[in-house]
Amino acid sequence: MSVPDELRRYVPRTDLYDSLELVHYHMPVEQPPSTASYIIFKKGNKTYAKNGTYGHIEYEDTDAATVIQSAINSLGTKGGRILIKRGIYTITETLNLDNSRSLVIEGEQVDQTMLKLADGANCNIIECTPTSDVYFPFDLRNIRLNGNKANNTSGHGIFINDKDGGKVYDIAMYRVYIDECPEDAFRTDQFWGYHITDCIFERAGQDGVHIEGGTYGALLHCRLANNGRYGLYAGGSNIRVIGCEIQYNTEAGVLQYGINYKYLGNEITENKKIGLWLSGSSPAGIIAGNVFIKNSTSSAGSYPDLRVGGSVPQVSILGNFFSGESYSKYGVEVISGASGIIIAGNYFEGHVTAPIYDAGTDTIKEDNQGYVTENYGTATISAGNTSVTVSHGLADTPSKVLVTPIGDPGARYWVANVGSSSFDIVVATAPSADISFYWQAKV
Repeated sequence: MSVPDELRRYVPRTDLYDSLELVHYHMPVEQPPSTASYIIFKKGNKTYAKNGTYGHIEYEDTDAATVIQSAINSLGTKGGRILIKRGIYTITETLNLDNSRSLVIEGEQVDQTMLKLADGANCNIIECTPTSDVYFPFDLRNIRLNGNKANNTSGHGIFINDKDGGKVYDIAMYRVYIDECPEDAFRTDQFWGYHITDCIFERAGQDGVHIEGGTYGALLHCRLANNGRYGLYAGGSNIRVIGCEIQYNTEAGVLQYGINYKYLGNEITENKKIGLWLSGSSPAGIIAGNVFIKNSTSSAGSYPDLRVGGSVPQVSILGNFFSGESYSKYGVEVISGASGIIIAGNYFEGHVTAPIYDAGTDTIKEDNQGYVTENYGTATISAGNTSVTVSHGLADTPSKVLVTPIGDPGARYWVANVGSSSFDIVVATAPSADISFYWQAKV
């Protein structure tokens, strides 16, 4: 009677490996079953894949890509966990996850476990290009992916590609560090449901994270910094960006192009041009509780912290902190054509030109510290005079000025010369005694 595989004790042949020491060191007889399906490790110039259940080595090669791909292929659609031990593993070709289901790839420690693109490889480190819809293809944890930008001209760190017609549903990444990729650190043409937590996307040739399409995703507590174009290019819909650090990116910290988005509690600071750029026709957005400091560092006074593009409707900008520090031109810039923008409860200081530039339609600006939008007081036309000039103290030219006489002015009265700093109250006939007016002005 044959022994079932789950009960069989595999004893490796020592002549298949570099030395008896390798077998005993990595596969002691007393070793209990691992929680990993495969354990990837290096010894000398070779990479090995050890079966986590039986303890025997199933794959070995001087090319780490070959060994890791073999382990991935072995698990296929049944799923499992691949644990990669500390070390630098040179990747000569793309690791393909097209057929993966519920696959966990986990490094032993994010700062000591690296998959590095080989010189001249010019490929993506990890790619998923399914031919049909895939649910829960992979979960990536505690690992660094390095694109070796100095010695490659192309390649993303991770690429979710839709060219073969399949959609990817529900992926997760936790404590993943992707840097030095010639193109994007993380790019997806489409996927549906993603949770990216405590990850770092740095020094990519183009974007830290590039989301071309898809819906329902979240970036939580991530760092997107020093990328060659955008820290985050956000297409698709229903993205949530919460508690992230977005700084030192070349074109903008964020280019938001999709719809129905929320940016909550992020630090968007010292990007070389725009901090956060709402572009396209991106409605139903909320920008709340973020900190914007010292954007436009490459050309002080040329770019805003937050730009609302000319076709953007229905955005609420609430309770943010904007500090230009003599770099940002505006705190918020609303381009002509934007409509229904609410700017309320924010704090503004230190902008080169003005806290808010508003060329939009039906913009509501209320209760912003550092940008006075409503004021009131009294003014008196002295006996024998026909007018008084009132300094209204508003941040911009008021759109509405109301005046009410205290007593009988004795003649017609009106408002004239409404400007960015003052307006005049005028009477038709000079009064014989002083006459006072209540006034109220609103931007």
